[in-house]
Amino acid sequence: MTEAKYEVGGEATSYCTKCRIERLHIIVALEKSIPKRVQCKACQGEHNYRPLKRKKGSDKKKPTVASSKDAAAAPKKTPAKKKTPKKTVAERKFEEKLAAEKEHREHLLAEWTEAKEKLADEPARQYMMDDMYQVGEAIEHAKFGTGFVSEIIDRNKMMVLFELGLKRMAQNRP
Repeated sequence: MTEAKYEVGGEATSYCTKCRIERLHIIVALEKSIPKRVQCKACQGEHNYRPLKRKKGSDKKKPTVASSKDAAAAPKKTPAKKKTPKKTVAERKFEEKLAAEKEHREHLLAEWTEAKEKLADEPARQYMMDDMYQVGEAIEHAKFGTGFVSEIIDRNKMMVLFELGLKRMAQNRP
């Protein structure tokens, strides 16, 4: 086999680092009659010469199955297991936070259901900001529905447990 003769200004096929594909290049510099630097004809990018890569196993012949008897005796390959990427610390913390929030919402919903069953026969008062409320009292809100006063924060604020969750509500406002 004869080696290709290269010269400056001539052409050579090389892997282009900008195009990310093997393309035709113009030789810019030679070192010991081998291209050192080349310029891509497509993108005009200049980089070191990268000779064509030989594909693995291109020289080898693929084994052929002689008969069905040999094929049955050959061990079967099991498909490789796909590795699941490890989660980052931030992803794990986020999932833990979501799980804790879900558990908290479920707990609040159970509390709300229990309070509704206890006070089922007692009518709920219509919520008004200028009224005062007591812990355990049922109120009816126009947007949030039926709720139960769970905590009095101060004389103007209270926490009310609705089906959607806890809400801070105003009370005793003139």
